[in-house]
Amino acid sequence: MDPHNSVGAEYIIEEKAEGVPLGNLWFQWSKESQLSLVTELVNLETKLASVSFNKHGCIYYKTDLENIGVPTMDIDATFLVSGKTLNCPIISKLAFGPLTQAVLWEGERAKMTLDRGPCM
Repeated sequence: MDPHNSVGAEYIIEEKAEGVPLGNLWFQWSKESQLSLVTELVNLETKLASVSFNKHGCIYYKTDLENIGVPTMDIDATFLVSGKTLNCPIISKLAFGPLTQAVLWEGERAKMTLDRGPCM
């Protein structure tokens, strides 16, 4: 949320992953290999979809929100992964802030009197 950067907006720098696009290889694979990959993806999506969240909102740097006076909700930096408790200190620098999706502010929703985030 730093409007003083050269872009003038938030941004993410991404890199292109090395390798060959799957679409270039897909039809060279056996049906068994295709099925195996699809099964692995479905299993991964099932695990991701089973995660429940007790808070929602957009993720911001806590200091960015504090600097403009927006209330925040801290993110728990402790995670349970494969039965082990992990602490992720970088997360303490982040916070949930307001939802910014335009669809939440349009049409009939624009007339609703409610707190659009951060929410529990």
